[in-house]
Amino acid sequence: MCGMGSGSGFGDARSGGDSCAVAARRGGGIGRGARGRGVGGDHGSGDARSRDGPAQVEDLRLRRGSVRAAAAAEAMSGGGGGGGLRRVVRPQTQYKALTSEQEEERSRLLSRMGAFYVDACGRLGVRGSVVTLARLFDAGLCFGLLDPVSNIVVNTLATTDIRPDDGTNTKAAAPLPLPSLQDKLPELGRRSLDGLSAFLLRFFPYLAAWEAVRYLLRADADLLVAARLVVADRGMTNFSIASPTSVLAFEGALGLAARLAGHPDPHRLLCIWVSLSTRLPEAVNMISQVQGYRPHDTITYRLRDWLLQKPRPSPSPPAALDLMQSWDLAAAPHGGNSITTDDMFSYKHLRALRMMLLNTVHVFYLRALARLPRNELRRRYHRSLHMAGSCYGPFDPVSNIILNTM
Repeated sequence: MCGMGSGSGFGDARSGGDSCAVAARRGGGIGRGARGRGVGGDHGSGDARSRDGPAQVEDLRLRRGSVRAAAAAEAMSGGGGGGGLRRVVRPQTQYKALTSEQEEERSRLLSRMGAFYVDACGRLGVRGSVVTLARLFDAGLCFGLLDPVSNIVVNTLATTDIRPDDGTNTKAAAPLPLPSLQDKLPELGRRSLDGLSAFLLRFFPYLAAWEAVRYLLRADADLLVAARLVVADRGMTNFSIASPTSVLAFEGALGLAARLAGHPDPHRLLCIWVSLSTRLPEAVNMISQVQGYRPHDTITYRLRDWLLQKPRPSPSPPAALDLMQSWDLAAAPHGGNSITTDDMFSYKHLRALRMMLLNTVHVFYLRALARLPRNELRRRYHRSLHMAGSCYGPFDPVSNIILNTM
């Protein structure tokens, strides 16, 4: 019997399955039996049919059927250790990075963020100020509207010593001595990375978690730069960061990032960045003057007082975020060199594109349902919409749905 599924993949499965049937079909020697000559041999199947009789012909048909069934089972099960006829690449892993690659990228990103924290600690002079060190451990997260180091400085100095949940004074209740920087900085990096990933996954709903890490790695953990990379890489030509929808989504994503990263007062963090969004050049200028702890240095205190200016009384953030300045600053980070995504992904984002297309089609159907009369939709058009309300046709999708339904 011909061997099937010898373990060498597509070629072996095919040669072990269909080749037997082809050999039988062309007279390749299946069924050399009691009479001493082949069914095929040099005489062909016609000669075999005339010499061997109906019983041998029926036996040949049974053999062919068993060969084809065995080949089909081999292809479906992917047996033989080499995959089946249709399993060249498994679909569940076709568009996903390897686990080892994901872990390596996350490790590189955390290492890079650790360097940012070392730089921020030097500029804040935390070794000379226990209070500043406690504030860093509490709220020194690296996400915001500026670069990671500036975000750490702002979030550290802008935090208050009063927790909103229980009213305790963290400065008075801080245990002394505090944990060392070497013990605490890895935890801060992990918290910030959780917040950064949560932001991107909330702001771009079709993004995978490992893709968010890859964008952040390419952007050096800069939130706005990573967002620009996603927009450019996904071809979002109609995207506008200044649109009301984008602003609301940004505020919600920033608040979620602060909560998941363990910030003591996420609402205050959002209010601080809303207030700074309209005066980023002044904030950048003041932050650049903070260069380490020095006795009787008033620069850090002035920056903290400037950051803690009370917003106008309001139950919600006093105004909407002004994201255009930070979006423009993120256009050319790292000394004016733009970042590209040409070599980030070796595939097209098929899964994300399918989900986006499906969501767009859902919107078309919602608009069509809103235009149809409610009573008529329930009594007359419900079944026709379900059976024939397709969105394709000569007009726009919404009009096509209505016309096909009616």
